[in-house]
Amino acid sequence: MMIVFLNVIIWSSGMLKRIWVYSASLVVTLLLGNAPAMAEIWKVASLNWPPYTDASMTNEGNLVQKLRTLLQPHGIKLQVEFYPWKRAIVLAEQPDYIGYFPAWLSEINEGYVASPPVDYSELAAVTVPGKRVEFHGLDDLFSNHTVGIVSAYQYPPFIERVAENHPDNVTEAVSEVLLLKMLNAERFEVAISDPTVMMYLSEKYAMPPVEVSKSLGLAPLVIALRNKPDNRERIRLIGEILGNAKEADRQPATR
Repeated sequence: MMIVFLNVIIWSSGMLKRIWVYSASLVVTLLLGNAPAMAEIWKVASLNWPPYTDASMTNEGNLVQKLRTLLQPHGIKLQVEFYPWKRAIVLAEQPDYIGYFPAWLSEINEGYVASPPVDYSELAAVTVPGKRVEFHGLDDLFSNHTVGIVSAYQYPPFIERVAENHPDNVTEAVSEVLLLKMLNAERFEVAISDPTVMMYLSEKYAMPPVEVSKSLGLAPLVIALRNKPDNRERIRLIGEILGNAKEADRQPATR
């Protein structure tokens, strides 16, 4: 191409401007044709809840990494912004967010719909080492023991109802870190939390590892998606992506 261009300069200088414009256009067209398509950016509001989500972790949390891996083949880039949980939920109402994440199903507010589960969170009654608590059902626990919870969370209804019935035995912490510190200071006997989070924080802050007195079951972790017309196609697509991922998990291993 360069040789042809030089010949044109020598023999057809009157055509230089026209051919230069054409050549430049051709180069731009070729460059754009070879360039990868721009990734669509999905922005979510989140909280620091390690190891699931955390701004200080290299991958911004194991659950964030899992979701990114699922979205990437579809040309979607996940952008996560971290705030205190209540503020994250408020900010997610803005049109540049697709929603907030990760949420329990009990935290899906009006105007949102839940995605299929990205993963699951265990809820448990946890204590400091050597202080296990025996109880028969949550009503027994909240009636006869002091219990710590995080005020920003909307726990599943079976926990919320019992806590509301025994307010004198409930202490609220503003964060999971403070919940752990208060548990170790014996401000209450039992904390309701995800033991994976409490174990991670115990190691991070050089505190004794918590003990699980009793598991309360698994809760799906979902994306709370804004249920607005501008977000409907994303709702459909994330349902398809996570639905396919769930089906793939069910497939038996083959050699």
